This record gives sequence, structure tokens and C-alpha cells, in this order.
Amino acid sequence: MGVRGLKLKPGDELVGMDVLDKHDTNADLLVITERGIGKKTQISAWPMQLRGGVGVKVANLAEKTGNIVAAQVLTKKDEALILTSQKGQVIRTTLRSVPRLTRDTQGVIIMRLSPEDKVAAATVIKKKVSEEEEEVENQEKVEKHTETKPVKPRVARKPKPKTVQKPKPKSKSKTVVKPKAKPKPKAKIIKPKAKVAKKSARRVKW
Repeated sequence: MGVRGLKLKPGDELVGMDVLDKHDTNADLLVITERGIGKKTQISAWPMQLRGGVGVKVANLAEKTGNIVAAQVLTKKDEALILTSQKGQVIRTTLRSVPRLTRDTQGVIIMRLSPEDKVAAATVIKKKVSEEEEEVENQEKVEKHTETKPVKPRVARKPKPKTVQKPKPKSKSKTVVKPKAKPKPKAKIIKPKAKVAKKSARRVKW
């Protein structure tokens, strides 16, 4: 069943769908109405949106313009436009004659119709391209899609000069020589002399 691409209002219908090449930034959208009025508008006039949105107005429709019957993205290869009416009228014109206008405009008359007639179909004709030109275009497309960003050459880094660390000068610290402390004289322990009891000589009388 798929998913919703455009949310339509009641009574509105989808009349056209196209695929846009992201590389073609100058592409135009061709719009044709029932009364033979048309215009071209640059694709960049519409902002990028997520799917399922209401969209942005493409033309200022009125009773004299009628509803939109065709909408198609134009490329550089497109050259002419053929409009066919319900009564069987056909007109062929160049796409150069269709002016480029803004979104909120009606357009110009491309095909004059009787009051009872309306545009039934719009066909875009491409340029006749020779085989050689076609090969060149295909080659350009391939080159565009395979185009890579230029790689910057790597610049060899210059080796950093080795920094030789100079030995730090030894700080001459003044050494203070402390005088040696004189040893304290040992205290002499004087032992008291033992008292010798003197024997008193007794005179013996004979």
C-alpha cells in the first residue's frame, strides 16, 4: 500500500509527480492549467519538506486559469512543448517562450481555447542529441557522481630538535664545620682510705 507522500485537502487531486536530480540545481517546474495558461518556476522556490506534508502553493488559480492539468520538471535536454485540447486542437511551442515566474502567479497564455474547450494533455519534447554528444554527457554524469574531494598531500613534519639538557651547576653550599665537643672529664671516684687502727703499744713491766 505504501506511505503518504502529500496530504491532500478535500476535493483536491494529484496531477503530477517527477524525480529531481540533486546535481541539477537550476531545474524548472513547468505548470499548465486547463485554460492553456502556463509558466516555469525555479525548483529552489520550494523548500525541502518531509513526506506527508500539505505542501506549498504552486500557482495563483482563478476562474480564468482553471485547475492544473500538468506539472513536470524540466531539464537541459528539454526543448519544446506540445499541448492537446479536449476538442482536438494541438499546439507546439518552444520552452524558451514560456517565461520563468514566481510561485504566487498565474502565468501567461500558451494556447488560446474556445470557452467550451480545455487542455487535455501536455507533452515535453527533448532535444535531438547525436551519439557522440550523448556519450560525452554520460561521461560527464559518471564523472560528477564519482567525483571525489582532492586529497591534500601530507606534509612531512620537521623533526623537532633534540633539546640537550644542561647539567645543573652544583650549588656550592658552605659546609659549616662544627668544632668537636671536648670530651667531658670523667669524674674520679675517690675511695676513702680504710682507717687502720693503731695498736697502742703497751709497755710491759717486768
